[in-house]
Amino acid sequence: MNIGIDLDDVVYDTSAEVEKEIEKANNPLLVEYKVQIMRGAMKGVPEEIANFLTDTIITYTENAKPIKNAISTLRKLKEDGHIITIITARSDMMRDGVVDSTLKSMKKYGIDKGLLY
Repeated sequence: MNIGIDLDDVVYDTSAEVEKEIEKANNPLLVEYKVQIMRGAMKGVPEEIANFLTDTIITYTENAKPIKNAISTLRKLKEDGHIITIITARSDMMRDGVVDSTLKSMKKYGIDKGLLY
């Protein structure tokens, strides 16, 4: 079976890292838009919010920890003969270095980069 899996909030707990960055910024506007940010609903948010996410994407993608059992589940599925494709919207179009930080994190946790699309 072919299985497509997203990185953010499926393999990695990215939302927890974004939330930490929001708290560190100590910006009332970020707090006001926190729910919208956490849902990824960026349409209509002030430019300051979009800039914050662009400015911090390297930090939160590198620091996000795998969700419990996500990596072992991926390995088990692969061992069982399934084809795993990791799908992500992360790209260097968001900010230079995003792809490298994603690959660095995948290597750190032993995720096969050949599965990334």
